[in-house]
Amino acid sequence: MKKQKHFYQLLPIIIIGGYFIKAVWGSITTIYSIPITSIVGYGIAALMALLYFFNERLYRYLLALTLIAGVFNLISFSLKVTRIDMQIQFLKFPIQPLSLLLLAILSMVNKNRVKALLVRILEWTRERELTEEELAIKRKEGIEFYKRNLQNSSREKLNQIINDENRIPESREAAKLLLNELNATSNVKGTD
Repeated sequence: MKKQKHFYQLLPIIIIGGYFIKAVWGSITTIYSIPITSIVGYGIAALMALLYFFNERLYRYLLALTLIAGVFNLISFSLKVTRIDMQIQFLKFPIQPLSLLLLAILSMVNKNRVKALLVRILEWTRERELTEEELAIKRKEGIEFYKRNLQNSSREKLNQIINDENRIPESREAAKLLLNELNATSNVKGTD
């Protein structure tokens, strides 16, 4: 049994097709010419429409990438390129509202896939946090290991380890802790 095609996936391409017809009509009836970024955009949209019938999954990903390129004004889908200049601190970049709208429509049409992608990203960040926690545990175990090994070291040896930049951080931290313990016990003995 052949899988049923969901033609609502073509909604962004249909809207782009409408803008293409409007652009051709506008260039015929007015003095406007179609900008090269729009010609590239329409060409890519036509290829995406063909790709939909051969590989729907690849179509979705490539269409999303195409619309992202349109959002950042690399390609266009209208006769007159409308853009909004956004600025984040010193970084200024143009955003094309039509492409952003089409990207939002594509996201709504594929909302379950977008949700699944966001869940995977969140799970990946949680795994990364667990890994960082595990690294903290391993660092603590390393400090304890060096603390046991340096337990009988003199103050001079501990100071030498602390000041040696070439040592591993865990051994330096263990030496600091042992030196603090030695100083605390000598202060207690001195007050008795």
